[in-house]
Amino acid sequence: MQQNNNAQGSALGYDAVNRYGDVGVTYGLTGGLLNGRTAFMPGFEEKILVGDDNKATSLKIHPSLSYLLTSTIKATVGVNYNRGDASYQSTSRYRLKDFGTNQYHGEVKGERWFVRGQSVQDFGGTTYDLSFLGLFIQNSPVPGLLDANGKPVTYAQRYFSEYARVYNTARLRDGKADADAQALALAAAQPLQLSPVSAEFAALREQIVQDATPGRGARINPSSLLNEGNAQYNVNLGETTDLIVGAAYRKFRLGSQGNLYSDVDGRIQNHEVGGYAQFTIKLLDERLKLALAGRLDAFKNFKPAFSPRASAVYSAGNQRQHNFRASYGRAFRSPTQLDQYIRLDLGPVLLLGNVGNGFQGYSLTNGQAVNVAALELERLSSYEVGYKGALSEKLVLDVNYYRNYYNDFIGAQRFVGSADGSRPATPAAGRMLQVWTNANQEVRTQGAAVGLNYAFAPFLNVAANYSLNVQDRSDVQDAEFQTYFNTPKHKYNVGANGIVVSHLSYALNYRWAQGHEYGLPFAVGQLSDYSSMDAYLGYSFSKMGLTLQGGASNLLNANNIQVYGGPQIGRLVYVGVQLDIK
Repeated sequence: MQQNNNAQGSALGYDAVNRYGDVGVTYGLTGGLLNGRTAFMPGFEEKILVGDDNKATSLKIHPSLSYLLTSTIKATVGVNYNRGDASYQSTSRYRLKDFGTNQYHGEVKGERWFVRGQSVQDFGGTTYDLSFLGLFIQNSPVPGLLDANGKPVTYAQRYFSEYARVYNTARLRDGKADADAQALALAAAQPLQLSPVSAEFAALREQIVQDATPGRGARINPSSLLNEGNAQYNVNLGETTDLIVGAAYRKFRLGSQGNLYSDVDGRIQNHEVGGYAQFTIKLLDERLKLALAGRLDAFKNFKPAFSPRASAVYSAGNQRQHNFRASYGRAFRSPTQLDQYIRLDLGPVLLLGNVGNGFQGYSLTNGQAVNVAALELERLSSYEVGYKGALSEKLVLDVNYYRNYYNDFIGAQRFVGSADGSRPATPAAGRMLQVWTNANQEVRTQGAAVGLNYAFAPFLNVAANYSLNVQDRSDVQDAEFQTYFNTPKHKYNVGANGIVVSHLSYALNYRWAQGHEYGLPFAVGQLSDYSSMDAYLGYSFSKMGLTLQGGASNLLNANNIQVYGGPQIGRLVYVGVQLDIK
Protein backbone atom coordinates (compact mmCIF):
# COMPACT_ATOMS: atom_id res chain seq x y z
CA MET A 1 0.00 0.00 0.00
CA GLN A 2 1.10 3.58 -0.60
CA GLN A 3 2.48 5.55 2.30
CA ASN A 4 0.29 8.61 1.51
CA ASN A 5 -2.85 6.49 1.70
CA ASN A 6 -6.25 7.85 2.67
CA ALA A 7 -8.38 6.43 5.46
CA GLN A 8 -10.55 3.44 4.66
CA GLY A 9 -13.91 4.58 3.27
CA SER A 10 -12.62 8.00 2.16
CA ALA A 11 -14.55 9.53 -0.74
CA LEU A 12 -11.15 10.35 -2.23
CA GLY A 13 -10.61 6.61 -2.45
CA TYR A 14 -7.92 4.58 -0.72
CA ASP A 15 -5.34 1.94 -1.57
CA ALA A 16 -6.74 -1.31 -0.13
CA VAL A 17 -4.67 -4.42 0.60
CA ASN A 18 -6.85 -6.83 -1.38
CA ARG A 19 -7.89 -4.61 -4.25
CA TYR A 20 -5.84 -4.22 -7.38
CA GLY A 21 -5.86 -1.31 -9.79
CA ASP A 22 -6.78 1.18 -7.06
CA VAL A 23 -4.09 3.44 -8.48
CA GLY A 24 -3.61 6.85 -7.00
CA VAL A 25 -2.61 10.30 -8.15
CA THR A 26 -1.46 13.31 -6.16
CA TYR A 27 -2.90 16.40 -7.82
CA GLY A 28 -0.76 19.38 -8.73
CA LEU A 29 -1.80 22.93 -9.53
CA THR A 30 -4.03 21.70 -12.37
CA GLY A 31 -6.13 19.93 -9.73
CA GLY A 32 -7.42 23.27 -8.42
CA LEU A 33 -8.55 22.92 -4.82
CA LEU A 34 -7.30 19.30 -4.84
CA ASN A 35 -3.71 20.53 -5.15
CA GLY A 36 -1.48 18.35 -2.91
CA ARG A 37 -4.23 15.82 -2.16
CA THR A 38 -4.21 12.17 -3.28
CA ALA A 39 -7.16 10.34 -4.83
CA PHE A 40 -7.50 6.65 -5.69
CA MET A 41 -9.56 4.72 -8.20
CA PRO A 42 -11.92 2.03 -6.80
CA GLY A 43 -9.93 -0.82 -8.36
CA PHE A 44 -11.02 -4.45 -8.64
CA GLU A 45 -11.41 -7.23 -6.11
CA GLU A 46 -9.34 -10.38 -6.53
CA LYS A 47 -12.35 -12.51 -7.48
CA ILE A 48 -13.07 -10.12 -10.36
CA LEU A 49 -9.53 -10.21 -11.76
CA VAL A 50 -9.13 -13.96 -11.26
CA GLY A 51 -12.48 -14.77 -12.81
CA ASP A 52 -12.70 -18.41 -13.84
CA ASP A 53 -9.06 -19.04 -12.77
CA ASN A 54 -10.28 -19.69 -9.23
CA LYS A 55 -9.52 -23.40 -8.87
CA ALA A 56 -6.79 -24.94 -6.75
CA THR A 57 -5.35 -28.09 -8.30
CA SER A 58 -2.33 -30.25 -7.56
CA LEU A 59 -0.81 -33.18 -9.43
CA LYS A 60 2.27 -34.93 -8.03
CA ILE A 61 4.01 -37.98 -9.44
CA HIS A 62 7.15 -39.13 -7.61
CA PRO A 63 8.48 -42.44 -8.95
CA SER A 64 11.87 -43.71 -7.73
CA LEU A 65 13.98 -46.81 -8.26
CA SER A 66 16.56 -48.27 -5.87
CA TYR A 67 19.09 -51.02 -6.55
CA LEU A 68 21.54 -52.76 -4.22
CA LEU A 69 24.93 -52.58 -5.89
CA THR A 70 26.34 -54.63 -3.02
CA SER A 71 24.98 -55.76 0.33
CA THR A 72 25.88 -52.34 1.80
CA ILE A 73 25.74 -49.94 -1.15
CA LYS A 74 22.42 -48.77 -2.60
CA ALA A 75 21.81 -46.60 -5.67
CA THR A 76 18.59 -44.60 -6.05
CA VAL A 77 17.28 -42.48 -8.90
CA GLY A 78 13.98 -40.66 -9.03
CA VAL A 79 11.84 -38.02 -10.70
CA ASN A 80 9.44 -35.58 -9.07
CA TYR A 81 6.77 -34.24 -11.41
CA ASN A 82 4.59 -31.46 -9.97
CA ARG A 83 1.85 -29.40 -11.60
CA GLY A 84 -0.81 -27.17 -10.15
CA ASP A 85 -2.87 -24.00 -9.91
CA ALA A 86 -3.06 -21.81 -6.80
CA SER A 87 -2.73 -18.29 -5.44
CA TYR A 88 0.52 -17.10 -3.89
CA GLN A 89 1.55 -14.02 -1.93
CA SER A 90 5.03 -12.60 -1.48
CA THR A 91 6.27 -9.41 -3.12
CA SER A 92 2.84 -9.21 -4.76
CA ARG A 93 -0.25 -11.37 -5.13
CA TYR A 94 0.09 -13.95 -7.89
CA ARG A 95 -2.25 -16.37 -9.61
CA LEU A 96 -0.17 -19.48 -10.28
CA LYS A 97 -1.64 -21.11 -13.36
CA ASP A 98 -0.16 -24.25 -14.92
CA PHE A 99 2.81 -23.79 -12.57
CA GLY A 100 5.15 -26.72 -12.14
CA THR A 101 8.54 -28.16 -11.26
CA ASN A 102 10.60 -31.01 -12.62
CA GLN A 103 13.12 -32.58 -10.28
CA TYR A 104 15.61 -35.31 -11.15
CA HIS A 105 17.65 -36.76 -8.31
CA GLY A 106 20.09 -39.56 -7.68
CA GLU A 107 22.03 -41.00 -4.76
CA VAL A 108 24.62 -43.65 -4.05
CA LYS A 109 24.73 -44.52 -0.35
CA GLY A 110 26.93 -46.77 1.73
CA GLU A 111 27.01 -47.52 5.44
CA ARG A 112 29.12 -44.46 6.27
CA TRP A 113 28.91 -42.27 3.18
CA PHE A 114 26.66 -40.92 0.46
CA VAL A 115 26.86 -38.91 -2.74
CA ARG A 116 23.74 -37.06 -3.89
CA GLY A 117 22.77 -34.80 -6.72
CA GLN A 118 19.67 -33.21 -8.12
CA SER A 119 18.52 -30.87 -10.85
CA VAL A 120 15.37 -28.78 -10.42
CA GLN A 121 13.54 -26.71 -13.00
CA ASP A 122 10.55 -24.52 -12.21
CA PHE A 123 8.36 -22.74 -14.71
CA GLY A 124 5.44 -20.37 -14.37
CA GLY A 125 3.13 -21.53 -17.16
CA THR A 126 0.62 -18.71 -17.57
CA THR A 127 1.09 -17.29 -14.06
CA TYR A 128 0.21 -13.62 -13.71
CA ASP A 129 0.58 -10.79 -11.19
CA LEU A 130 -2.71 -9.34 -9.92
CA SER A 131 -1.13 -5.97 -9.04
CA PHE A 132 0.15 -5.64 -12.60
CA LEU A 133 -3.16 -6.77 -14.06
CA GLY A 134 -5.17 -4.15 -12.18
CA LEU A 135 -2.58 -1.42 -12.83
CA PHE A 136 -2.33 -2.05 -16.57
CA ILE A 137 -6.10 -2.22 -17.02
CA GLN A 138 -6.44 1.23 -15.47
CA ASN A 139 -3.56 2.64 -17.51
CA SER A 140 -4.90 1.27 -20.82
CA PRO A 141 -6.23 3.80 -23.35
CA VAL A 142 -9.97 4.34 -23.63
CA PRO A 143 -10.94 3.29 -27.18
CA GLY A 144 -11.50 6.32 -29.40
CA LEU A 145 -10.78 8.92 -26.69
CA LEU A 146 -8.03 11.48 -27.43
CA ASP A 147 -6.87 14.57 -25.56
CA ALA A 148 -6.46 18.04 -27.03
CA ASN A 149 -3.08 17.04 -28.47
CA GLY A 150 -4.46 13.96 -30.15
CA LYS A 151 -2.90 11.53 -27.66
CA PRO A 152 -4.82 8.55 -26.21
CA VAL A 153 -6.45 9.06 -22.80
CA THR A 154 -6.26 6.21 -20.30
CA TYR A 155 -9.05 5.06 -18.00
CA ALA A 156 -7.08 6.45 -15.05
CA GLN A 157 -6.59 9.85 -16.68
CA ARG A 158 -10.29 10.07 -17.55
CA TYR A 159 -11.26 9.10 -14.00
CA PHE A 160 -9.04 11.62 -12.20
CA SER A 161 -9.86 14.41 -14.66
CA GLU A 162 -13.59 13.95 -14.10
CA TYR A 163 -13.13 13.68 -10.32
CA ALA A 164 -11.24 16.99 -10.23
CA ARG A 165 -13.75 18.72 -12.57
CA VAL A 166 -16.79 17.76 -10.52
CA TYR A 167 -15.08 18.47 -7.19
CA ASN A 168 -13.91 21.96 -8.15
CA THR A 169 -17.25 22.81 -9.72
CA ALA A 170 -19.06 21.78 -6.56
CA ARG A 171 -16.75 23.80 -4.34
CA LEU A 172 -16.20 26.94 -6.43
CA ARG A 173 -19.52 27.32 -8.29
CA ASP A 174 -22.01 25.61 -5.99
CA GLY A 175 -20.36 26.37 -2.63
CA LYS A 176 -20.48 22.76 -1.45
CA ALA A 177 -18.59 21.63 1.64
CA ASP A 178 -15.46 19.53 1.12
CA ALA A 179 -17.09 16.23 2.11
CA ASP A 180 -20.13 16.85 -0.12
CA ALA A 181 -17.92 17.78 -3.07
CA GLN A 182 -15.90 14.62 -2.62
CA ALA A 183 -19.06 12.50 -2.61
CA LEU A 184 -20.33 14.16 -5.80
CA ALA A 185 -16.96 13.72 -7.51
CA LEU A 186 -16.79 10.05 -6.54
CA ALA A 187 -20.32 9.39 -7.82
CA ALA A 188 -19.45 11.01 -11.16
CA ALA A 189 -16.05 9.35 -11.62
CA GLN A 190 -16.83 5.79 -10.46
CA PRO A 191 -18.86 4.83 -13.57
CA LEU A 192 -15.86 5.81 -15.72
CA GLN A 193 -13.80 2.89 -14.40
CA LEU A 194 -14.02 0.06 -16.92
CA SER A 195 -16.92 -2.21 -16.00
CA PRO A 196 -15.73 -5.75 -15.11
CA VAL A 197 -18.84 -7.24 -16.77
CA SER A 198 -18.17 -5.57 -20.13
CA ALA A 199 -16.75 -7.30 -23.20
CA GLU A 200 -13.99 -4.65 -23.29
CA PHE A 201 -12.87 -5.64 -19.79
CA ALA A 202 -12.77 -9.34 -20.66
CA ALA A 203 -10.74 -8.73 -23.82
CA LEU A 204 -8.33 -6.34 -22.12
CA ARG A 205 -7.87 -8.69 -19.16
CA GLU A 206 -7.02 -11.62 -21.43
CA GLN A 207 -4.59 -9.51 -23.45
CA ILE A 208 -2.68 -8.34 -20.34
CA VAL A 209 -2.69 -11.80 -18.70
CA GLN A 210 -1.09 -13.34 -21.80
CA ASP A 211 1.48 -10.55 -22.27
CA ALA A 212 4.87 -11.10 -20.58
CA THR A 213 6.39 -7.79 -21.72
CA PRO A 214 7.77 -5.91 -18.66
CA GLY A 215 5.85 -2.70 -18.05
CA ARG A 216 2.95 -3.79 -20.24
CA GLY A 217 1.84 -7.32 -19.37
CA ALA A 218 0.95 -9.11 -16.14
CA ARG A 219 2.25 -12.55 -17.10
CA ILE A 220 5.09 -13.74 -14.87
CA ASN A 221 6.86 -16.63 -16.51
CA PRO A 222 9.83 -17.59 -14.29
CA SER A 223 11.85 -20.53 -15.51
CA SER A 224 14.82 -21.04 -13.21
CA LEU A 225 17.22 -23.93 -12.82
CA LEU A 226 19.02 -25.28 -9.76
CA ASN A 227 21.74 -27.90 -9.89
CA GLU A 228 23.22 -29.11 -6.63
CA GLY A 229 25.28 -31.92 -5.25
CA ASN A 230 26.60 -32.97 -1.85
CA ALA A 231 28.65 -35.74 -0.35
CA GLN A 232 29.35 -36.92 3.20
CA TYR A 233 31.62 -39.45 4.89
CA ASN A 234 31.53 -40.66 8.50
CA VAL A 235 34.96 -41.63 9.83
CA ASN A 236 34.90 -43.94 12.86
CA LEU A 237 37.79 -42.87 15.09
CA GLY A 238 36.95 -45.25 17.90
CA GLU A 239 34.12 -46.80 19.88
CA THR A 240 33.05 -43.42 21.28
CA THR A 241 34.42 -41.01 18.68
CA ASP A 242 33.23 -40.07 15.19
CA LEU A 243 34.20 -37.53 12.56
CA ILE A 244 31.81 -36.49 9.80
CA VAL A 245 33.09 -34.53 6.78
CA GLY A 246 31.07 -33.29 3.85
CA ALA A 247 30.76 -30.78 1.03
CA ALA A 248 27.95 -29.18 -0.97
CA TYR A 249 27.61 -27.13 -4.17
CA ARG A 250 24.71 -25.15 -5.63
CA LYS A 251 24.37 -23.48 -9.03
CA PHE A 252 21.44 -21.18 -9.76
CA ARG A 253 20.34 -20.02 -13.20
CA LEU A 254 17.53 -17.53 -12.67
CA GLY A 255 15.16 -16.60 -15.45
CA SER A 256 12.04 -14.43 -15.63
CA GLN A 257 12.57 -12.41 -18.84
CA GLY A 258 12.73 -9.27 -16.71
CA ASN A 259 9.33 -9.85 -15.09
CA LEU A 260 10.62 -10.74 -11.62
CA TYR A 261 14.42 -10.64 -11.67
CA SER A 262 16.78 -8.14 -13.27
CA ASP A 263 17.53 -10.65 -16.04
CA VAL A 264 16.74 -8.65 -19.18
CA ASP A 265 20.15 -9.59 -20.62
CA GLY A 266 19.78 -13.35 -20.05
CA ARG A 267 19.74 -15.79 -17.16
CA ILE A 268 21.41 -14.69 -13.94
CA GLN A 269 24.16 -17.08 -12.83
CA ASN A 270 24.81 -17.56 -9.13
CA HIS A 271 26.55 -20.22 -7.07
CA GLU A 272 27.43 -21.31 -3.52
CA VAL A 273 29.92 -23.91 -2.31
CA GLY A 274 30.68 -25.17 1.18
CA GLY A 275 32.40 -27.79 3.27
CA TYR A 276 31.81 -28.96 6.83
CA ALA A 277 33.11 -31.25 9.56
CA GLN A 278 31.69 -32.48 12.87
CA PHE A 279 33.59 -34.20 15.66
CA THR A 280 31.63 -36.10 18.34
CA ILE A 281 32.82 -37.90 21.44
CA LYS A 282 31.06 -39.76 24.29
CA LEU A 283 32.48 -39.52 27.82
CA LEU A 284 31.61 -40.60 31.38
CA ASP A 285 30.28 -44.01 30.43
CA GLU A 286 28.67 -42.39 27.38
CA ARG A 287 26.49 -40.18 29.55
CA LEU A 288 28.13 -37.02 28.22
CA LYS A 289 28.02 -36.39 24.46
CA LEU A 290 30.06 -33.52 23.06
CA ALA A 291 29.96 -32.24 19.49
CA LEU A 292 32.10 -29.63 17.76
CA ALA A 293 31.31 -28.63 14.20
CA GLY A 294 32.37 -26.08 11.65
CA ARG A 295 31.31 -25.10 8.16
CA LEU A 296 33.04 -22.90 5.58
CA ASP A 297 30.95 -21.42 2.76
CA ALA A 298 31.94 -19.38 -0.27
CA PHE A 299 29.55 -17.31 -2.39
CA LYS A 300 29.64 -15.52 -5.71
CA ASN A 301 28.40 -12.24 -4.26
CA PHE A 302 29.74 -12.31 -0.70
CA LYS A 303 32.89 -12.96 1.27
CA PRO A 304 33.53 -16.50 2.60
CA ALA A 305 31.95 -17.25 5.98
CA PHE A 306 32.88 -19.70 8.74
CA SER A 307 30.18 -21.12 11.03
CA PRO A 308 31.24 -22.88 14.26
CA ARG A 309 28.89 -24.84 16.51
CA ALA A 310 29.33 -26.64 19.85
CA SER A 311 26.84 -28.71 21.84
CA ALA A 312 26.73 -30.90 24.92
CA VAL A 313 24.12 -33.42 26.11
CA TYR A 314 24.28 -35.07 29.52
CA SER A 315 22.04 -38.03 30.40
CA ALA A 316 21.32 -38.54 34.11
CA GLY A 317 19.26 -41.08 36.00
CA ASN A 318 19.37 -44.84 36.40
CA GLN A 319 17.90 -45.29 32.94
CA ARG A 320 19.43 -42.11 31.54
CA GLN A 321 15.95 -40.71 31.38
CA HIS A 322 16.94 -37.10 32.21
CA ASN A 323 18.70 -35.34 29.33
CA PHE A 324 20.18 -31.86 29.72
CA ARG A 325 21.42 -30.03 26.63
CA ALA A 326 23.20 -26.81 25.77
CA SER A 327 24.50 -25.44 22.51
CA TYR A 328 26.11 -22.42 20.92
CA GLY A 329 26.29 -21.67 17.25
CA ARG A 330 27.29 -18.90 14.92
CA ALA A 331 25.72 -18.97 11.49
CA PHE A 332 25.42 -16.85 8.39
CA ARG A 333 22.31 -16.42 6.26
CA SER A 334 22.79 -15.75 2.62
CA PRO A 335 20.23 -13.38 1.10
CA THR A 336 17.68 -15.21 -1.00
CA GLN A 337 17.83 -15.03 -4.77
CA LEU A 338 14.93 -12.54 -4.66
CA ASP A 339 16.78 -10.40 -2.11
CA GLN A 340 19.76 -10.31 -4.44
CA TYR A 341 18.22 -9.95 -7.88
CA ILE A 342 14.57 -8.89 -7.71
CA ARG A 343 13.38 -6.04 -9.90
CA LEU A 344 9.62 -5.72 -9.63
CA ASP A 345 7.67 -2.57 -10.43
CA LEU A 346 4.48 -2.54 -8.32
CA GLY A 347 3.47 0.94 -9.44
CA PRO A 348 3.64 2.90 -6.17
CA VAL A 349 6.85 1.09 -5.18
CA LEU A 350 9.79 -0.31 -7.14
CA LEU A 351 11.35 -3.39 -5.47
CA LEU A 352 15.07 -3.81 -6.11
CA GLY A 353 17.73 -6.36 -5.27
CA ASN A 354 21.01 -5.16 -3.90
CA VAL A 355 23.95 -7.01 -5.47
CA GLY A 356 25.51 -7.46 -8.88
CA ASN A 357 23.48 -5.66 -11.51
CA GLY A 358 20.79 -4.81 -9.00
CA PHE A 359 20.79 -1.80 -6.71
CA GLN A 360 24.34 -1.12 -5.55
CA GLY A 361 23.71 1.38 -2.82
CA TYR A 362 24.55 5.02 -2.43
CA SER A 363 24.76 7.83 0.11
CA LEU A 364 22.98 11.12 -0.41
CA THR A 365 21.02 13.75 1.44
CA ASN A 366 17.54 14.55 0.20
CA GLY A 367 15.76 16.22 3.07
CA GLN A 368 17.13 13.47 5.27
CA ALA A 369 20.16 11.22 5.08
CA VAL A 370 19.72 8.08 3.00
CA ASN A 371 22.46 5.50 3.38
CA VAL A 372 21.93 2.22 1.59
CA ALA A 373 24.90 -0.09 1.37
CA ALA A 374 25.16 -3.22 -0.74
CA LEU A 375 23.90 -6.42 0.87
CA GLU A 376 26.08 -8.52 3.15
CA LEU A 377 25.56 -11.87 4.82
CA GLU A 378 23.35 -11.86 7.89
CA ARG A 379 25.18 -13.01 11.03
CA LEU A 380 23.54 -14.94 13.85
CA SER A 381 24.84 -16.01 17.24
CA SER A 382 22.52 -18.43 19.02
CA TYR A 383 22.46 -19.86 22.55
CA GLU A 384 20.13 -22.64 23.67
CA VAL A 385 19.66 -24.68 26.84
CA GLY A 386 17.07 -27.34 27.44
CA TYR A 387 15.91 -30.44 29.24
CA LYS A 388 13.95 -33.49 28.10
CA GLY A 389 13.17 -36.35 30.36
CA ALA A 390 10.71 -38.86 31.72
CA LEU A 391 9.37 -37.58 35.05
CA SER A 392 7.52 -40.87 35.46
CA GLU A 393 6.75 -43.91 33.36
CA LYS A 394 3.95 -42.02 31.64
CA LEU A 395 4.92 -38.35 31.81
CA VAL A 396 7.56 -36.72 29.55
CA LEU A 397 8.66 -33.10 29.88
CA ASP A 398 10.56 -31.07 27.26
CA VAL A 399 11.59 -27.47 28.03
CA ASN A 400 14.07 -25.11 26.40
CA TYR A 401 15.18 -21.49 26.24
CA TYR A 402 16.98 -19.73 23.37
CA ARG A 403 18.44 -16.33 22.67
CA ASN A 404 19.53 -15.09 19.24
CA TYR A 405 21.66 -12.10 18.29
CA TYR A 406 21.35 -10.92 14.68
CA ASN A 407 23.81 -8.55 13.11
CA ASP A 408 23.52 -7.21 9.58
CA PHE A 409 19.90 -8.39 9.76
CA ILE A 410 18.48 -8.64 6.24
CA GLY A 411 15.33 -6.61 5.79
CA ALA A 412 13.71 -4.05 3.53
CA GLN A 413 14.11 -0.29 3.52
CA ARG A 414 11.97 2.24 1.68
CA PHE A 415 13.09 5.68 0.56
CA VAL A 416 12.60 8.14 -2.27
CA GLY A 417 15.12 7.87 -5.08
CA SER A 418 15.44 8.08 -8.84
CA ALA A 419 12.21 7.43 -10.71
CA ASP A 420 13.74 4.53 -12.67
CA GLY A 421 15.45 3.02 -9.63
CA SER A 422 18.94 3.69 -10.94
CA ARG A 423 21.83 4.88 -8.80
CA PRO A 424 21.63 8.68 -8.88
CA ALA A 425 24.69 10.87 -9.16
CA THR A 426 22.91 13.66 -7.27
CA PRO A 427 20.00 13.73 -4.82
CA ALA A 428 16.83 12.81 -6.67
CA ALA A 429 13.16 12.46 -5.91
CA GLY A 430 10.13 11.08 -7.60
CA ARG A 431 9.94 7.34 -6.84
CA MET A 432 9.49 5.18 -3.77
CA LEU A 433 12.11 2.44 -3.79
CA GLN A 434 12.19 -0.65 -1.58
CA VAL A 435 15.64 -2.17 -1.37
CA TRP A 436 16.90 -5.17 0.57
CA THR A 437 19.72 -4.17 2.88
CA ASN A 438 21.21 -4.84 6.32
CA ALA A 439 20.22 -3.25 9.61
CA ASN A 440 22.91 -1.14 11.24
CA GLN A 441 21.85 -2.18 14.73
CA GLU A 442 21.73 -5.54 16.40
CA VAL A 443 18.35 -7.31 16.38
CA ARG A 444 17.69 -9.75 19.22
CA THR A 445 15.10 -12.47 19.66
CA GLN A 446 14.52 -14.80 22.54
CA GLY A 447 12.01 -17.39 23.49
CA ALA A 448 11.13 -20.48 25.45
CA ALA A 449 9.03 -23.57 24.92
CA VAL A 450 7.61 -26.25 27.17
CA GLY A 451 5.93 -29.48 26.19
CA LEU A 452 4.22 -32.23 28.17
CA ASN A 453 3.15 -35.68 27.06
CA TYR A 454 1.16 -38.01 29.29
CA ALA A 455 0.32 -41.58 28.23
CA PHE A 456 -2.76 -42.60 30.18
CA ALA A 457 -3.28 -45.76 28.13
CA PRO A 458 -2.90 -46.98 24.55
CA PHE A 459 -6.25 -45.39 23.74
CA LEU A 460 -5.35 -41.98 25.21
CA ASN A 461 -2.15 -39.98 24.95
CA VAL A 462 -2.44 -36.32 25.88
CA ALA A 463 0.09 -33.75 24.70
CA ALA A 464 0.39 -30.00 25.19
CA ASN A 465 3.04 -27.44 24.34
CA TYR A 466 3.48 -23.69 24.67
CA SER A 467 6.03 -21.36 23.12
CA LEU A 468 7.06 -17.76 23.72
CA ASN A 469 8.84 -15.78 20.99
CA VAL A 470 9.93 -12.18 21.47
CA GLN A 471 11.69 -9.80 19.10
CA ASP A 472 13.71 -7.01 20.73
CA ARG A 473 13.96 -3.94 18.47
CA SER A 474 14.93 -1.51 21.22
CA ASP A 475 18.29 -0.71 19.59
CA VAL A 476 16.95 -0.47 16.02
CA GLN A 477 16.80 3.26 15.44
CA ASP A 478 15.06 3.11 12.03
CA ALA A 479 11.42 2.39 12.83
CA GLU A 480 10.68 1.85 9.11
CA PHE A 481 13.12 -1.07 8.84
CA GLN A 482 11.08 -4.23 8.24
CA THR A 483 12.43 -7.44 9.81
CA TYR A 484 9.42 -9.58 8.82
CA PHE A 485 9.67 -11.52 12.09
CA ASN A 486 6.12 -12.83 11.50
CA THR A 487 6.00 -14.91 14.68
CA PRO A 488 3.28 -14.82 17.35
CA LYS A 489 4.52 -13.96 20.84
CA HIS A 490 2.36 -16.66 22.46
CA LYS A 491 1.05 -19.89 20.94
CA TYR A 492 0.07 -23.30 22.22
CA ASN A 493 -1.22 -26.71 21.15
CA VAL A 494 -3.34 -29.22 23.10
CA GLY A 495 -4.07 -32.62 21.65
CA ALA A 496 -4.96 -36.24 22.22
CA ASN A 497 -4.34 -39.38 20.20
CA GLY A 498 -4.50 -43.12 20.58
CA ILE A 499 -5.68 -46.48 19.31
CA VAL A 500 -9.26 -47.16 20.32
CA VAL A 501 -9.35 -50.74 19.13
CA SER A 502 -6.67 -52.85 17.48
CA HIS A 503 -6.94 -51.13 14.08
CA LEU A 504 -8.75 -47.85 14.76
CA SER A 505 -6.63 -44.78 15.53
CA TYR A 506 -7.52 -41.14 16.06
CA ALA A 507 -5.98 -37.74 16.74
CA LEU A 508 -7.38 -34.41 17.91
CA ASN A 509 -5.39 -31.20 18.18
CA TYR A 510 -6.33 -27.63 19.11
CA ARG A 511 -3.99 -24.81 18.05
CA TRP A 512 -4.04 -21.17 19.19
CA ALA A 513 -1.78 -18.25 18.34
CA GLN A 514 -1.79 -14.66 19.53
CA GLY A 515 -2.34 -11.92 16.99
CA HIS A 516 0.84 -10.25 15.81
CA GLU A 517 2.33 -8.08 13.11
CA TYR A 518 2.82 -9.96 9.85
CA GLY A 519 4.80 -8.48 7.02
CA LEU A 520 5.77 -9.24 3.45
CA PRO A 521 6.85 -6.83 0.72
CA PHE A 522 3.22 -7.15 -0.44
CA ALA A 523 1.81 -5.63 2.75
CA VAL A 524 2.44 -5.21 6.48
CA GLY A 525 -0.37 -5.32 9.03
CA GLN A 526 -1.77 -6.70 12.27
CA LEU A 527 -3.31 -10.17 12.56
CA SER A 528 -5.97 -11.05 15.12
CA ASP A 529 -5.75 -14.07 17.41
CA TYR A 530 -6.46 -17.28 15.52
CA SER A 531 -7.19 -20.89 16.42
CA SER A 532 -8.03 -24.21 14.80
CA MET A 533 -9.20 -27.70 15.75
CA ASP A 534 -7.82 -30.56 13.64
CA ALA A 535 -9.06 -34.15 13.65
CA TYR A 536 -7.95 -37.47 12.14
CA LEU A 537 -9.41 -40.98 12.04
CA GLY A 538 -7.77 -44.02 10.49
CA TYR A 539 -8.57 -47.70 10.15
CA SER A 540 -5.85 -50.12 9.06
CA PHE A 541 -6.02 -53.52 7.40
CA SER A 542 -2.56 -54.72 8.42
CA LYS A 543 -2.53 -57.89 6.34
CA MET A 544 -3.30 -55.90 3.21
CA GLY A 545 -1.03 -52.98 4.11
CA LEU A 546 -4.06 -50.73 3.64
CA THR A 547 -5.19 -47.77 5.76
CA LEU A 548 -8.42 -45.83 5.29
CA GLN A 549 -8.02 -42.22 6.42
CA GLY A 550 -10.32 -39.31 7.03
CA GLY A 551 -10.01 -36.01 8.80
CA ALA A 552 -10.50 -32.29 8.89
CA SER A 553 -8.34 -29.23 9.29
CA ASN A 554 -10.12 -26.44 11.20
CA LEU A 555 -12.95 -28.83 12.01
CA LEU A 556 -15.09 -26.16 13.70
CA ASN A 557 -14.72 -23.82 10.71
CA ALA A 558 -13.28 -21.01 12.84
CA ASN A 559 -12.39 -18.77 9.90
CA ASN A 560 -9.09 -17.03 10.49
CA ILE A 561 -6.35 -15.16 8.67
CA GLN A 562 -2.78 -16.32 9.29
CA VAL A 563 -1.07 -14.20 6.62
CA TYR A 564 -1.80 -10.47 6.38
CA GLY A 565 -3.48 -9.82 3.05
CA GLY A 566 -4.21 -13.53 2.66
CA PRO A 567 -7.59 -15.24 2.56
CA GLN A 568 -9.75 -16.54 5.37
CA ILE A 569 -8.88 -20.16 6.15
CA GLY A 570 -11.93 -22.33 6.71
CA ARG A 571 -12.66 -26.02 7.16
CA LEU A 572 -10.91 -28.55 4.94
CA VAL A 573 -12.20 -32.13 5.00
CA TYR A 574 -10.30 -34.97 3.38
CA VAL A 575 -10.48 -38.73 2.87
CA GLY A 576 -7.73 -40.98 1.60
CA VAL A 577 -6.35 -44.44 1.16
CA GLN A 578 -2.76 -45.35 2.04
CA LEU A 579 -1.27 -48.51 0.59
CA ASP A 580 2.09 -49.79 1.83
CA ILE A 581 3.82 -52.24 -0.50
CA LYS A 582 6.80 -54.14 0.86
